[in-house]
Amino acid sequence: WPPDVEYAAFMVAREALGLGLVVVGSSDGDGTVLLRLLSALRGHQPVSPTQFHNSVHNAPAGYWSIGLGSQAPTTALAAGDDTVEVALVEAGLQAVMRRGPVIMLATGQRFPPELERARPDLQDFALAAWCEPADPGVGWRCAVSSGAQQGPAQSGSLAAAVRARGADGLVGS
Repeated sequence: WPPDVEYAAFMVAREALGLGLVVVGSSDGDGTVLLRLLSALRGHQPVSPTQFHNSVHNAPAGYWSIGLGSQAPTTALAAGDDTVEVALVEAGLQAVMRRGPVIMLATGQRFPPELERARPDLQDFALAAWCEPADPGVGWRCAVSSGAQQGPAQSGSLAAAVRARGADGLVGS
């Protein structure tokens, strides 16, 4: 994630949820760090273990837990183009199972030009959702906020936010 997006997302989540459950979705991990790793390999140079750690999708969730000294559950997932939908389903199911709110953060970051051919349609985005159980037996509901909006969105705009990411369907309530 770009540092400013990562910081803002985590500060919102920290304020809203304290040390509760967070679901973090990253479409592909950090492409810039991946490029550095590939360049080192191509040049027969040693690969930095720290850079490798930072290239994977779960690094932001790990830094979240370490930074807050949190031992609360954190789920990290990567699902390429389906990251937003998978993260929303995970957060919704966790909210129902835990009978409490869950914060979902999902991001994608455009690859550097040298790697863009691998994922040409990937765009920078950030999306946050507050998911909670709905009425018993109904499922869950989520209020969504994206980088394109100011402030939290109404729960009715969840379908529009997901459609904007290219999804045709919506699971949950």
